Amino acid sequence: MTSQGITPSPQTTGAAPQTSAVRILQFAGATKVRAVTALVVVASSGNDPMALVSDQIPVTDSLPAASALLGVNSVSRDPATGQLRWEVDASTSYYALTASSCSPYGCSLIIEAQTSAGVVQLGSSGLALTGNGGSPLQYPVQAHLTGSKMITTPVTALHAVVNINGSVVATSDWVPVTDSVPAPTASISVNSITRDPTTGQLQYDVDASTSYYAIGATNGCSPYGCSLIIEAQTSAGVVQLGSSGLALTGNGGSPLQYPVQAHLTGSKMITTPVTALHAVVNINGSVVATSDWVPVTDSVPAPTASISVNSITRDPTTGQLQYDVDASTSYYAIGATNGCSPYGCSLIIEAQTSAGVVQLGSSGLALTGNGGSPLQYPVQAHLTGQTTTRSISAVRARTNVNGTSVATSAWTPVEDAMPTTMTTLQISSISRDSATGQLKWELSATASYYALPDGPCNTYNCNLILQARTSPTTWTNLSSQTIPTSNQGRPQTYPVSVNFKGSTTIGTIDAFRLQIRLNSDPVAYASSVYGTSENVGGGHDLDSAVSLALVAVAGMAPAEACLTLFPIGTHTNSTSLNDQEAACNVATGGGKTIAQFLKSYLATLTPQQITKMLAAAGIATAAAVTDAHPEWATIDYDAPLPSGCSWVDFRYVSCSTQSGPVGVTPRSAPSRQDPVWESNQAAKAAQNRATSGAPTPQWPTPAPDVPAPMPAPSPSDIDVSNAELCEQELTLAQASGSNIPDDACDNGAVFFGGQDTPVTTQHDKDVIALTPTLAWLTYANGTEKPDSGRRSWANQGACAGQDTSTEQCDEYPFYSTEEGYPAMNPPDLRLAPKGDNVRQGSKLAQFYKCDNFKSSPRNDVKRKFLVVPTRALTTTWLCGTP
Repeated sequence: MTSQGITPSPQTTGAAPQTSAVRILQFAGATKVRAVTALVVVASSGNDPMALVSDQIPVTDSLPAASALLGVNSVSRDPATGQLRWEVDASTSYYALTASSCSPYGCSLIIEAQTSAGVVQLGSSGLALTGNGGSPLQYPVQAHLTGSKMITTPVTALHAVVNINGSVVATSDWVPVTDSVPAPTASISVNSITRDPTTGQLQYDVDASTSYYAIGATNGCSPYGCSLIIEAQTSAGVVQLGSSGLALTGNGGSPLQYPVQAHLTGSKMITTPVTALHAVVNINGSVVATSDWVPVTDSVPAPTASISVNSITRDPTTGQLQYDVDASTSYYAIGATNGCSPYGCSLIIEAQTSAGVVQLGSSGLALTGNGGSPLQYPVQAHLTGQTTTRSISAVRARTNVNGTSVATSAWTPVEDAMPTTMTTLQISSISRDSATGQLKWELSATASYYALPDGPCNTYNCNLILQARTSPTTWTNLSSQTIPTSNQGRPQTYPVSVNFKGSTTIGTIDAFRLQIRLNSDPVAYASSVYGTSENVGGGHDLDSAVSLALVAVAGMAPAEACLTLFPIGTHTNSTSLNDQEAACNVATGGGKTIAQFLKSYLATLTPQQITKMLAAAGIATAAAVTDAHPEWATIDYDAPLPSGCSWVDFRYVSCSTQSGPVGVTPRSAPSRQDPVWESNQAAKAAQNRATSGAPTPQWPTPAPDVPAPMPAPSPSDIDVSNAELCEQELTLAQASGSNIPDDACDNGAVFFGGQDTPVTTQHDKDVIALTPTLAWLTYANGTEKPDSGRRSWANQGACAGQDTSTEQCDEYPFYSTEEGYPAMNPPDLRLAPKGDNVRQGSKLAQFYKCDNFKSSPRNDVKRKFLVVPTRALTTTWLCGTP
């Protein structure tokens, strides 16, 4: 512990050592040493360190125990991280008295916290063994400790612990503290709530935040196990919209900084209105915080339906309604909570009739898009079809979801050209039996559309009755036939043809008509009246035919009359004359008059030969009138009438002379035929339209600006005029050497160009007038005559320098015919307004849909057709016999 040196007493040389001298030494000092139990004195000399050792003298050493004290200045929680923050003053004494060595890491003053989960170290301060410069430590050793740490459970007390090289040598008392552990929180701010107009999905944009959620996450937390969730409140319950993963620590393991923010956007199909949103903090499956509900306004789009009508027509062969519509619906699937299949959900097209609403057709609707993606609204549907129904006045679209109508469009008015019941009657022959006086008849009739829902006869036992008129008020039944109302369970096809042939004893007749009747029920339908004589052959009123012919040749020599009436005919004799002209010459040469010859000869002619005779007679009559009155040569539809002239009907003008009125045919009007033939032609045209769907002819309006207004013609009047124009053109073409069959107008296809395409129709007329044989053309389809090379002549001749933005080069004969380019290279060309040329091309394309064109091989005679330009407003046509 301490030592002192001992100096021996002086000695005389050679003197004996001193033996009784005693020296008393005192020792005092301080040193760091473990507890002392005894003291000894050790004397050393020279090389003997233990030369003299005293006895041990027991002592009592009050070694002070190591101690620790703790003073808590503050305990709080960091609002940004939720970590526990502490500030303490701690001291320790005597810890180094027994420590042989100690480093700042081996000896420390530690601050510990008591929690419900156990004792947790907060921080520490290293302890030294000596003071500065190796001086003794001065106790107590003081330490001021502050810091922060994530403590997930509340701290109830703190104490100080002195750790010397791994051993606790002193512990202070526990100092109670109050630790306000912040509870996890959540908040939400709603930026916007809308609905996607293309899908109807809810679109949300929110800012959410949470704090202190990780304080209690003792088992760890991953972005998948911990999340900030956005939920929506609906009438059907709470629905999750989206979420954002939460982490336990910040970047690099640093403490989280609260609040943790999340900007969440997205869209989701929510089928019921959302009333509020809130944020939920989920930690490993447990909800630790929930924000308040924030009310929102969610404008859930109501399901809608709309319809656009492309066309409403009637099938000419069945009378069924044909519809072509585009319909759309939106948002119908938003409320389809029970699922939806193409059969359970549908877009339905309905029609309004006098008897109520009927369904036309439907298209199935799906709940999702391709691959389960959201539906893109509007959902479109193109619906076409045909059905038997009454006349309709409007259509609408209706969306049906699992048996419930969720949307209905407004009614869209439509024009429904519902075909009305119609009949036609063609009179082939009427005569009296020379032996019995009985009336003999042969007629053909058609009936159409009588069995439609609005028709007069839509059940079985429907009868078509032929009647004859014997006095102004008396009609007598001649014959009756049952007509069908269905086609083996399918819709009845029209027209239904019926032949009437028979004989009976009856008084003089002057007209026929048709009736439709159900059994003995009252008459459901009566046709118009068909005038007749009792001398009809080959569809001609022979008495009228003779009268028309005699007017044409009045005042002529017999030979001239025969040539005028029969410029064209068969040729089987050995002379240069045709058979009919030769027979006429023989008869008149033998003393018969023209009248006597015609009355006996007409019955031997074919119907076509009689027609051509009357066409020639009409041409001759018109020429005679013009020769006698040159001032009337310009009478036409677009010229003012001369003084003293007035319209009788649209094909006939009456002009005054000193000897009485004279009938004049306008230059553009055809020569007239007999009344029975005209009636038959009107019936044939109506019947052909009913089968082909060709347009009903119309006349330009207003009427030409003439002093006396021209009577407006009916479609039947125009049909008759077209038929007479055809026969006149046929006669002229045959006279020019064309080998056109006599029945081309009766059984062949005819294209009647109209004033809806005035420039191209006039072009056709001008070419045909110069070359009548070019009225007879042959259809060729696009495969047989591809378009390549067609326009090689487009800028030649009359088409040179055309303005292609407003003009097109019109050609005749049509390119779609064998007679057109390249057979004629170039064809006759003329510039035409673009719209005019395109319209005529469209009309031709419709005309070429006739069955006789589609079913015949190239250059077949059934592909032949006549082109007849007319003054009618409407381009129309007749389909030939297939």
